[in-house]
Amino acid sequence: MNRGLSLKVLYLAAALMLGGAFLAAAPTGWAVLVQKEGYAGMDLPDLRNNCIDLGAVHWLLNDKGWPADHILEIRDPATQEDVLKGLAWLAQHAKKDDIALFYWSGHGTYVRKKLEWAKVFPPAWAKIESRNRLVLVDACHAGEFTDALAEDPNPTLCIGSVGTSELGWSGDWREGLPIIGTIFTHYWVEAMADPTADLDKDGRVSVQEAAIRAEAKQRRYMHEVVWADKRYAFPEGQKNPDYPHVPVLDKLGHPLFLDLK
Repeated sequence: MNRGLSLKVLYLAAALMLGGAFLAAAPTGWAVLVQKEGYAGMDLPDLRNNCIDLGAVHWLLNDKGWPADHILEIRDPATQEDVLKGLAWLAQHAKKDDIALFYWSGHGTYVRKKLEWAKVFPPAWAKIESRNRLVLVDACHAGEFTDALAEDPNPTLCIGSVGTSELGWSGDWREGLPIIGTIFTHYWVEAMADPTADLDKDGRVSVQEAAIRAEAKQRRYMHEVVWADKRYAFPEGQKNPDYPHVPVLDKLGHPLFLDLK
């Protein structure tokens, strides 16, 4: 071998071993997407839409350049054990500069009673070292589950589809309404891919900006489409013009973007 080439090879090998910058992987994203549709044995209606919400979020991440093997899907039965295994998978893979995303779609009563969210989720979430942690909860009473992370000392962004005392909506194809699946997820995914949702005009749509757009559109849809349909009656208070709200617990301190391309 040419002596000059040999020295170059040795130098490069030493640099790779000693100068970690050459080996450092670029930040990436890891996601656990959960949707529960079957609720046999519980006093809750099934939500049978072929996991359309999970599919929409998965599509969005694919569009943003997330590797296929960085996205873990959990469908029925979506037990507490399944969710904890998913969080452990996130903790294993998501490093400090990566994005760690957890998404839930399903009944809030199940989240409270069967997942025991307030008890088991915060400590499992705290084990994820990422400084870009994102929780999206699309469920009735979602604000209750964002509040459960209020004491987390580490950077995290948690967004719920509706407030603690509010009810969400999941459209069923048999109803004949325009949106199938949950309203918040539909509009949040739409906003993440819509340049007009870029409120600060920096050329990118952040997760926070998409939540603002989704809140307004969800509110309009609930008032002008769902409640305008005489088939549906709702508890007192839901027809207030500012109902429902999208609670945001933002402890990141910066806009979060999902683009990996």
